Amino acid sequence: MAFTGDEFLAVAESLIRGTPTEGDLRSAISRAYYGAFLRARDYCWQRGVTVDQTGRAHEQVRQHFQRQMRRQLAADLLSLHLLRKNADYDIPFSKPNLRAESSAAVHLAATVIAAIDAGP
Repeated sequence: MAFTGDEFLAVAESLIRGTPTEGDLRSAISRAYYGAFLRARDYCWQRGVTVDQTGRAHEQVRQHFQRQMRRQLAADLLSLHLLRKNADYDIPFSKPNLRAESSAAVHLAATVIAAIDAGP
């Protein structure tokens, strides 16, 4: 059974509820990004767009949306990707409010998924 982008987003949402730890908040950002990215990647695949299964896939997906004149969607994916890198690698976290950033990431990922579902 494949784990879907929606399931990643659901995990992110559950991680920010209650009294999350720093690890929960960082993980929520990461899971939110991958929820949006996987939905975007699958959207590309369903339309016959070649997306490598390498580190380049993230950029290739954004480029597809740029070419489709869906620049805000591409920009939102980039913002989430950069925030995910901060959450995964920056010790200490480079933003002033990790809780706010994690909530914003979950919200933005849901917005990205809704935009993808809405189509062009």
